[in-house]
Amino acid sequence: MHAVPRAVRNPAGRAGFRIPGYLSFLFVAALLFRIGVLVLIGIPRMWGHVISWELEWDSGQYIGMADDLADGVQDEASVRMPVYPAFLDLVSTPGAPFIGAIIANQVIGIAAAAILLAALREHSRAASVTAALVALFFLPYLHYSFKVLPDVMAFAAGAVSVLLFLGMEHEGRPAAWMARNALLGLAVSLGIMIKPVMQFAVLPFLLVSLLYRSGRPLLLVLAGCAVLLLSTFLLPALWRHHNLDSFGLDALSTQDAFEPMGRFAVLAGVTTQEDVWNGSYSDSIAGASVTDDGVDYRARDSLFREETGRLLSGHFLRIVLPHFTTFHAYASPYEGRKLAGETYGSTDPLLLGVHGWITALFGGCCAAGWLVLLLSFHRRPPDRTSVLLMLWTGVFIVVFGPLRLLRYGLLFYWSLAAVAASGFERTISAMRGRKRAGMETGA
Repeated sequence: MHAVPRAVRNPAGRAGFRIPGYLSFLFVAALLFRIGVLVLIGIPRMWGHVISWELEWDSGQYIGMADDLADGVQDEASVRMPVYPAFLDLVSTPGAPFIGAIIANQVIGIAAAAILLAALREHSRAASVTAALVALFFLPYLHYSFKVLPDVMAFAAGAVSVLLFLGMEHEGRPAAWMARNALLGLAVSLGIMIKPVMQFAVLPFLLVSLLYRSGRPLLLVLAGCAVLLLSTFLLPALWRHHNLDSFGLDALSTQDAFEPMGRFAVLAGVTTQEDVWNGSYSDSIAGASVTDDGVDYRARDSLFREETGRLLSGHFLRIVLPHFTTFHAYASPYEGRKLAGETYGSTDPLLLGVHGWITALFGGCCAAGWLVLLLSFHRRPPDRTSVLLMLWTGVFIVVFGPLRLLRYGLLFYWSLAAVAASGFERTISAMRGRKRAGMETGA
């Protein structure tokens, strides 16, 4: 018979989580810096420009869906998931419709950094502080907090889900543990309603639950995983039913079948990114499913999925390998320089060069930290949180793969850096332990 652990509480947890004084200063500094960038650089560029500073290529789809939902009735099939468009409606202000969303992004992003600090504090001080600092100051988090995009909100949903999962470790009551799985699933479910890629967040939670059972019977763990899965896909299933019932769209959005087909076609070399963006490639596949009377989404998506399967079977390695070999692009100095120029509206070579080097240095430090952590496993097996963070990072790096846009890194930059910090902390701790042992032996 397996012993189920008693509920254990960290003594520090009884007093509640508090941000240390020096970190409080950095949180305030991050907020003030963001306000400064918005007031001095952003707002002057948000008016009088054809393409505004706060908009990206995808922003128009979220704004269009927000306009559709504004009267409380959805008139067109879902181009994107509904939470962020509804959020845009909620915080819209007359005359400057996106200022509210950008200000809210700052609050959400900084709150997510605090959540990561709280979630990882029992695992590793270095990892928790590093994750928070990356979320506060690393340029992609700053840049995309000023954009009309759901990425900051999705990042926050990921931080909340990690906090909930790590808080389950010491829950000894089976019923309460099952309830926590349901709550975790609902948090991930809400994340999917923000950004569909969050459906992959459930994979690390399932794997770690099975690998680190903490004395729980296997049947209980399997039941908890089932509850987690059911609650994770509850909201998406309801939304999919709504789309099917209202628009004949058997998907979460009109992008579901289109995006993988477009990505695979570009990787396979049968079309260009430009032809995917302007619709000429998808129009050639959609054929008779699009008529003057509208779109038969079932027929269109069936054609898109058929084309996706054909591309995958015909160009398997060419499509799959870049998902595992292009991770270095997320720390590209070129992308760092480019992002700095867009953020600050500057072409100053020194400013852009510094940010390029910071991005490259970030990638180099993360690679070194991961290496020393992996090498340390022969001395001490990896703990539950380290494995979770490694799986979280790996899953999202592979999923995003060759897309290469730094905005996608918001979901995993913090965990990438936290794992590296854990590696350095472990190595330093082991060196100190050996030094202490040598001094005692010598004495």
